[in-house]
Amino acid sequence: AVRADDTEATGALAAPELEETLDASAYSTWTDAKARAAESYARGDFVAAAGLFAVAAAMIEPSSGEDPGGVNSAGLQSNRSCALLAAGRPEDAFLAADACVATRPEWPKARYRRAEALFALRRFRECSED
Repeated sequence: AVRADDTEATGALAAPELEETLDASAYSTWTDAKARAAESYARGDFVAAAGLFAVAAAMIEPSSGEDPGGVNSAGLQSNRSCALLAAGRPEDAFLAADACVATRPEWPKARYRRAEALFALRRFRECSED
């Protein structure tokens, strides 16, 4: 199970109320967790969505061939950054966006997410560099 306070390993949020939803064993595939995250986002539950996007990313096995070039992992981190920004957590959104850029540096959307978070943090000079 992914623990809600295990932010280092999974990037999940430190939110004890999410402990049950962040149990990776509750989802048969990472795409199931991603779908639940999208539902949470659509309901406006941005913190839960961010946590579930982190769970989905943690479920992707790099050796399985289901994430060529980090495309899926980067997409999940991008979505997580968006959800965190919507939840009013720009510092966390920046960390998720930074992970997205690290996974897929050539992807314009990764840099856009990081610039959005930097803008929210009022770090305008850095924002314009992305």
